[in-house]
Amino acid sequence: MERENIVSNPYLAPGAALSDAPGDTYQPRVFAWKGRLGRLRYLSYLCCAYLLSMVVLGLAGAALSVARRLPDPASWEMLLSIVFYIPVLGLSLAWAKRRFNDVNRSGWLVLLLVIPVVNFFVGLYLAFAGGSEGANDYGPPPAPNPVLVKIVGLLLPLLIIGGTVAVMYPAIKLAQERMDAGSSSGRL
Repeated sequence: MERENIVSNPYLAPGAALSDAPGDTYQPRVFAWKGRLGRLRYLSYLCCAYLLSMVVLGLAGAALSVARRLPDPASWEMLLSIVFYIPVLGLSLAWAKRRFNDVNRSGWLVLLLVIPVVNFFVGLYLAFAGGSEGANDYGPPPAPNPVLVKIVGLLLPLLIIGGTVAVMYPAIKLAQERMDAGSSSGRL
């Protein structure tokens, strides 16, 4: 019926839904390629992917260590790691592309993530650059983050700080013991 009205009356305005209205948002999906992704949601998705990959690879390593009857357990573990890493890499690149879209940049900039050293700075940019206010060339802004996304997104910095402390603490303790041993023997 509506189609007939548009055809019969060329001056009739089209019935398109406009998405440039202020306050218009969309709910991002985890496995989508298009759209925008905010900073906190990007960090929470990466954190979940990292934790999931550690759990899966840990379980695979444990299963392979139990099954020592395989011809070469290390090769099987490497094969499992590669097979699992490919989808995680694809998701990470899709999320980075959507994050670039959120700051109104081309998704092709995701290729900068494969360049050593540059990828560090690009990762910092993706983590800290604010998204465009309102709709941009890549669509409306994502909906506000739910509580779970906020909790998981804040876990990433805690994991990084905790991991750094866990790695550095034994080294600092060893250096302190050597300094104490050196000063007690009269050497500096």
